Amino acid sequence: MSTALKINNITKTYGNRTVLNKVSFETYTGEVFGLLGPNGAGKTTLIKLITGLINIEEGEIEIFGKSLNKEYEEAMSYLGAIVENPEMYKYLTGMQNIMQYVRMRKNVTPERVEEVIKLVGLTNRINDKVSKYSLGMRQRLGVALALLHNPRLLILDEPTNGLDPVGIKNLRDILTNIAHKEDVCVIVSSHLMSEMELMCDRVAIINEGNVIKLDSIDNLLSVSQGNQITFVYLTSDIEKTQHLIDENTEFQADIQTEISDQQLLVHVDSDNYLEIIASITAMLVKNNISVYTVSKVENQNLEEAFINITNNGGGQIA
Repeated sequence: MSTALKINNITKTYGNRTVLNKVSFETYTGEVFGLLGPNGAGKTTLIKLITGLINIEEGEIEIFGKSLNKEYEEAMSYLGAIVENPEMYKYLTGMQNIMQYVRMRKNVTPERVEEVIKLVGLTNRINDKVSKYSLGMRQRLGVALALLHNPRLLILDEPTNGLDPVGIKNLRDILTNIAHKEDVCVIVSSHLMSEMELMCDRVAIINEGNVIKLDSIDNLLSVSQGNQITFVYLTSDIEKTQHLIDENTEFQADIQTEISDQQLLVHVDSDNYLEIIASITAMLVKNNISVYTVSKVENQNLEEAFINITNNGGGQIA
């Protein structure tokens, strides 16, 4: 794993409005990295800075150690990107679009063309006109164009916009495969948190031009929720179940209980939660309580974590 992208104290203003405020972070090969935030948070502006579409006012960006300000062409040689919507000639076939792109790039072999077409799943439709492609197929062709020159950093701005669930899953599978199996750093921006949760290894949460949190998906969910894990008990006597648990001094330091919809919620705040739940269940059975089901409540999703983090300020990273 090596550093693919290094962002150092990037600030961007438009008039009196600060769009990005001293943004800093690093991304690495072999990961899908998400830029997560609401519309207007600064995600697209940051991507346009990384791809050289707008000038850097303050701060520095390096791609595989090459400075955009000082070594622009070398830095760009590592990069493939789709910013906003992939543009292509709709009256040409997918293959003809690819060949137009090949003419502008050095050392793209016929073998690489076939490899990329297969990777994005367009082998059977590559000779059809793009005008007959679905939006999902055009997105996949856009990814193919961005991958032709073997970039080690791939950046996609809102790639799932307008896609149906099947198209989203197909694109997600392609991107995770590129990152994890080809050791490419894939950066994806989105405000669709459910998709980022499924796709990304790490995310930077951007709000009002600030990176307020940067961590793995798992850590964001667990830290936001804390160590507390909730189990749902359905028993023959819910009130007696609660009374027995609450009165047992063995459990009092680690659990809280509440009744909801004729079920008992047992909140466990301990790393030994499995042992505690096993002891509770054994105790209930010993006291002639029939335990019908015990189920673990799934952790909160990324959307809930995002709301908690942004409402609490999150903490600016350096």
